[in-house]
Amino acid sequence: MSFKNAIKLVFTKFNMVWAKLAAILVSSLVVIGLCIDPILSMYSWLENMGFIAKLAQAWTAYSSNGNIVSLLESFLRLSEQFFNYYVSHPGILWDFTLKFGFLILGVYKFLLTTFELGFSKQIYGIMSDNSKPGFWVSYISQFGKSLGYSLVKTVTFMIYDSVTLLVLYLVLKAVSGVPLLIPFVVMLVLIVFLTFRSSLFFAWLPYITVDNRNMMVALGKSIILFFKNFAKVFSAYLISWICIISLCVFLTVFTFGVALIIAVPVCSMLLAFLNMTLFYSSNGMRYYMDDKIFDVNYIN
Repeated sequence: MSFKNAIKLVFTKFNMVWAKLAAILVSSLVVIGLCIDPILSMYSWLENMGFIAKLAQAWTAYSSNGNIVSLLESFLRLSEQFFNYYVSHPGILWDFTLKFGFLILGVYKFLLTTFELGFSKQIYGIMSDNSKPGFWVSYISQFGKSLGYSLVKTVTFMIYDSVTLLVLYLVLKAVSGVPLLIPFVVMLVLIVFLTFRSSLFFAWLPYITVDNRNMMVALGKSIILFFKNFAKVFSAYLISWICIISLCVFLTVFTFGVALIIAVPVCSMLLAFLNMTLFYSSNGMRYYMDDKIFDVNYIN
């Protein structure tokens, strides 16, 4: 029910999707402006090593034959070549890690995350008393708190995502001799790790927004609430990530990625609304749905 209600809220409050798209574009432009030099130097380095040409060849082959197994095998070979070269050149290892890991991914994640508390505050207003607060009002009112939250979440998620990538690489290496297993393994690892990440931290923002909890206290309570409602929360995010990944893969293949311009903010807002609907239902709280009060206790 929480998943269904989150979908309804996304499409009834679609103006928030446009605000999310604006946040993504603003963050992208800032990162490009700040990191244009490391971006160009990294691209030049990857091009000189032949990785750009090999990536282009792999994608061209996939576009012509549609063989996803062959594409994943090519990416695995390139990943192994990149990793071997990467670790055998200490100077490049540090340079690439600093530029790509911190300046680009870190800064971009940090900037995007600074908007999340504003969106959460706006969603709280919609669901708690059916108000219609503007995003920028919510964003500015939470800006100071957003900076601290963004810093902690960026570091936490980068550690988690690094572990995910390492596990994915090791598992792929283990099954590289069985090409037919590669697509299944990639999707399985990604879905499980993304689902667990979303589930573990699902109530972090709601506790800050709704209960006005301290950031670290909210994080601890989110983890506890997840394990208390493991089946409900995990299954909701499992369904969500299966739908999101399926949709994005479909749109990437059949629209050459153009439709992702809208799909990405829609999926992002779906997860934001799902955080709040699960938080309300896990705590037995009522909330507004289309000017009507939804009472989880009555439904159950």
